Amino acid sequence: MGSCFQKRHDYERALVCYKNLMHESWRAGDTDYEMQAYEDISKQYYYLGMLDKAAQYHKKMTRGSTDASDRPKGFETRIKVNNA
Repeated sequence: MGSCFQKRHDYERALVCYKNLMHESWRAGDTDYEMQAYEDISKQYYYLGMLDKAAQYHKKMTRGSTDASDRPKGFETRIKVNNA
């Protein structure tokens, strides 16, 4: 679903989908999807021009750390989407 929104250049909605993927990967203990989520979240922030956040998620993905204590802190996990 996130890739569909990304292709439509609706990066905010894609971000919501990828953050949901991140949370579900944590619940399921699926590290492959966790890393994929970090990569996709990073891309959406990049497309939105939020380079600091993009870099933080990209760094998390490139380190490959799946330790629960190393999960993103201080990041909003749910963002509001305008229904315009």
